[in-house]
Amino acid sequence: MPELRKDVTTNTWVIIASERGKRPHDFTFRADERVPRACPFCPGHESETPPEVLALGRPQGADAPDTPGWEVRVIPNKFPALAHVALPDQEGGTAAELGAAAQSDPVKKESEAGGAGRAAPAMDVGAVDVGADRLYLHMPGVGAHEVIIESPQHDATVGSYTIHHLRLILQAVLARYQALSRVPGLRYFQAFKNFGRIAGASLEHAHSQLMVTPMIPPATEAMIIAGQQYFRAAGNCPLCDLVAEESRLKRRMVWQSQYFLMFCPYASRFPFETWIVPCLHQPYFGSLADHAEALTSLAEAVQYLLQRVEAEFGPVPYNITLHTAPWEPGHEAYLHWHLRFTPRLTIIAGFELGTGVYVNPTAPELAAEVLRNS
Repeated sequence: MPELRKDVTTNTWVIIASERGKRPHDFTFRADERVPRACPFCPGHESETPPEVLALGRPQGADAPDTPGWEVRVIPNKFPALAHVALPDQEGGTAAELGAAAQSDPVKKESEAGGAGRAAPAMDVGAVDVGADRLYLHMPGVGAHEVIIESPQHDATVGSYTIHHLRLILQAVLARYQALSRVPGLRYFQAFKNFGRIAGASLEHAHSQLMVTPMIPPATEAMIIAGQQYFRAAGNCPLCDLVAEESRLKRRMVWQSQYFLMFCPYASRFPFETWIVPCLHQPYFGSLADHAEALTSLAEAVQYLLQRVEAEFGPVPYNITLHTAPWEPGHEAYLHWHLRFTPRLTIIAGFELGTGVYVNPTAPELAAEVLRNS
């Protein structure tokens, strides 16, 4: 019998249509057709992209920016959804120079780079304009929109990366999180990966993206409200309690280390949706700056998950999203950063769009069992 389940981290409901019990072979999707063409992200084409803000992996002594030899490269998006805001010039350095400094020590202390929250900034990017009838609100569309070119190899997949390479990618995201946290007026950092055209990827070359916004997105607002409500009722962070319970029950657990728990959430919106959550309470993604071992463990978790997904499904389209507390203080008690992996095995249709309630044909208990045994 179908079951309605509530996600306590967002106060949203899902329908688990468990009688369908769909396994990997029950889902069909069309793999993207590869079209041979020149790729601006491949080595040797660095001049075709905006100047890099960060590059990791070049041999020592190879200091020339925008040249081959990199392992991970970060550039401004050529067609940004938000207009770029320059980094504050605290030490007389340009944005590129600040990126180079991050390359030399990409995992810095939180206190040095805003990893553990900061005072709420003055909104110097422009105030919200309230019309006379309060109907038409707007503000300047400024922030940051960058591309993380994950590998020199055009057709690399996350499941093919070594732990070392995955750690470099995570270091690059962390370095940009820290650098962009210094921009006054920006409030929220979102890193994400779209794989496959159905999931929103417009270029074939392996890449991820990050965006930083001057407002708190609605999905994060929902987490804040749900977190506050749960904290008032239970006296604890909802994800901390979920980590403890999922680790104890093990029905939906996929993988665990000293630092992270991976599980298919009780109220999964999508088949095989999987979360990677720090075992200890950490509101800010920047907390990883103090824990080199945890960064390696996160790389191991991502590799474990994607190798199994690629083995079960092949080139399934998917999204990976980072969820973290806004930079401004005040949400530390009930927000807990984590990664969400969402395979695009089903289509969002009228019922989901009309109600916000998702129908999932694969119970998370079954999904976790499949991933554990892959």
